[in-house]
Amino acid sequence: MTYDTWTTAAVADELRQTLVPGRVQQVVQVDETGYALEIYAGRERRYLLASANQQAPRVHLSSDKQRRGVDSPSPLLELLRKFVRGSALVAVTQPPWERILHLEFHHPEFGATLLVAELIGRWANLLLLRPIPSPSEGKDQGGGETLPAYRILECVHRYRPKERSSRPAMPGQRYTPPPPQDGWPPEQATELALRTLLEGAQPDTPLWRVLVNGLQGVSPQAGREIVFRALGDAQARVEQTQK
Repeated sequence: MTYDTWTTAAVADELRQTLVPGRVQQVVQVDETGYALEIYAGRERRYLLASANQQAPRVHLSSDKQRRGVDSPSPLLELLRKFVRGSALVAVTQPPWERILHLEFHHPEFGATLLVAELIGRWANLLLLRPIPSPSEGKDQGGGETLPAYRILECVHRYRPKERSSRPAMPGQRYTPPPPQDGWPPEQATELALRTLLEGAQPDTPLWRVLVNGLQGVSPQAGREIVFRALGDAQARVEQTQK
């Protein structure tokens, strides 16, 4: 299954309904990039699987109890067992129009941690974060809202600054979210905005490609579905709207 912003939103909504509030009873590593949390919520044991497989990243509930699939525990598993096992899952959120999930935990001894699932294709990652306590470390991301700053405890895929200078992912580094997407947020896609996108495209450009390039959070699959519902042809081109 391809994770676009709407799939991610649906998963976030399902997790909020079924797992929040819930208590983490166990954490296992199912393969090199995947981890499963056994969570007791709604008087039931439920199993949450999160994978940073860069070919098929995913987060979803599983009806089956998950088993350990590696011989030696990874550093991330050890830290999940320390900071997340025995904690309460208190919130599941999604940054606007992103393929990212934030799972917020609170441990009675160690306090707050954040598990970030970045479901972004070849840049997919799972990162365990701790808040930076100093108020001066806060980050203003516009609108006067000061968001908490986090430091990376561990992650599935590590990236040194020289490998990806804008977003290093190493233990001890301050966490930097992915850069904002280009294009309009879908809620701002007025008729005028869409006409502007079409006027700036070549006549033989597929309409779904215009939507993917011009709107935030629109995957190729979602773009083709939108075009099909509007015109009955998923491969319709810009020139077909100008007749």
